[in-house]
Amino acid sequence: MERPLDRPQAELLCADLESVHLAVEVGADRIELCAAPEVGGLTPGAGLLDAALDAVGGRLDVVALVRPRVGGFRLRGPGELAALVADVRAARAAGASGVAVGALRRDGTLDVEAMAEVLSAADGMAVTLHRAIDLTPDPVAALETAVGLGVSRVLTSGTAVTALEGAATIRALVEVARARVQIIAAAGVRGENAAEVLRRTAAGALHGSCAGAVVDDPGLGMGALRPMDPTEAAGLVAAVRAAGAER
Repeated sequence: MERPLDRPQAELLCADLESVHLAVEVGADRIELCAAPEVGGLTPGAGLLDAALDAVGGRLDVVALVRPRVGGFRLRGPGELAALVADVRAARAAGASGVAVGALRRDGTLDVEAMAEVLSAADGMAVTLHRAIDLTPDPVAALETAVGLGVSRVLTSGTAVTALEGAATIRALVEVARARVQIIAAAGVRGENAAEVLRRTAAGALHGSCAGAVVDDPGLGMGALRPMDPTEAAGLVAAVRAAGAER
């Protein structure tokens, strides 16, 4: 179930069930579910997606990230496109409300053919073009291509490391989008700066992980778990709600 776009929305990135429950508790509009956020996020496993959907119980939208490997977004052969399409279909079958995905050509432009196959596999699900757009040589051209393909949302840092650094570019994309798609400001967005990001970008949504301190690090290079910080998450959602009341 997709929520209305008559006000800014709060999207929280979740990579564990504790964070999913917290997103529900603080009143987020949507979560993006992924695995391995420390490498930019990967496709979540079927078990995690099912558990997250059960935990949410329809109270907010669940978007599954579809990214089968680390590294860039240029597909390395037909097998990777097949994997993208299969993961999109699996997310739809599981009951996700949408997917976040992106594919680029060798020259860095949006891979129109691959994205068309993804949109077809989504079969009515909301599709977010994720931060692959930040690696394109012309984000405005990529946005127009994405609109033509039928994506619902574009998640971007404005080609910068953080949304605040890329605020001017994000705002330009918002103006080009003209409400045809939702522009989501992402990267470095937390409770403490959410209001400023919204003010400077006029984005239709904010996206943040609001990651807290490490709570589980097994060592051996296996990575550490950093669940969502309750104060930061609540602050981000509160800033979005306040901005909605003012618009």
